[in-house]
Amino acid sequence: MERLGKYHGTLTGKDLSFDSSYNTYEHGGLPPGPIGNPGETSLRAALPPARTDYLYFVANTQGGHFFGASLVEHNKNVVKYRRLLAGLPADPPPPPPRPPTPKKKHGKQRRGTAR
Repeated sequence: MERLGKYHGTLTGKDLSFDSSYNTYEHGGLPPGPIGNPGETSLRAALPPARTDYLYFVANTQGGHFFGASLVEHNKNVVKYRRLLAGLPADPPPPPPRPPTPKKKHGKQRRGTAR
């Protein structure tokens, strides 16, 4: 879609119905040729991969990604992604500080005296 100049940020079911031997939504199996061609920078980055604990990634809507080492982290990153799509900041603002509690005045306590 992007290559054809028809991609405008949101895909619909209709967008996935076009006649092309590369359209795997319409034709089973692999396409007749390569579907991607990584550049030299990508190939060089893949040769000595970075050592990380990351298992998950989510787009960050800025051309990058949020990475997570656990499903819990991944799910938090999905929330960030959805917030960004909604026009909100990735992280919610911190809660306002709690108002100070009034100090109790302690009077003299008398023990053992009858009232």
